[in-house]
Amino acid sequence: MGLRYLLVDLNAATIDKDPRRDLTKRFEQLLSTFKSEKLELIQTDSLCLRVALEEKNPTTYLTLAGVNYESYMKDALGKETSINRGEKQFQCYNHILSLIKSEKITDTKYPYLLPLVKYLDQNPPKDQASMIQIFQSYVNHGWLALFRIK
Repeated sequence: MGLRYLLVDLNAATIDKDPRRDLTKRFEQLLSTFKSEKLELIQTDSLCLRVALEEKNPTTYLTLAGVNYESYMKDALGKETSINRGEKQFQCYNHILSLIKSEKITDTKYPYLLPLVKYLDQNPPKDQASMIQIFQSYVNHGWLALFRIK
């Protein structure tokens, strides 16, 4: 087809009004393809997506990459449950906080998180509420991702 770039609206699944959640399912399939070696992330304003792409952990990938919309899954009894975007965003905050605490953020690993680490070092949060406020300001859910197709 001659496509060289893929620009993705990370909020696409938020408009899914179908009770079958078809758009959300298709969007999650698209999110999963972002892990392909044939795609190179050029830019995104979603730090959670960047972390997910760097780790490519099958257990946490969709939760971290898809913080913009509600996800739906079936439990062991086949009953559909939802994971709201706020919960996924909070899981992303906790994941990033664990990376900070374990000192895994370096010039070569998660370098895009270094400004947050520096900010927290210079402005230690007084309590959990101020920590959440810092994360809400710095780690937003993002709007777009641009990939180069190799």
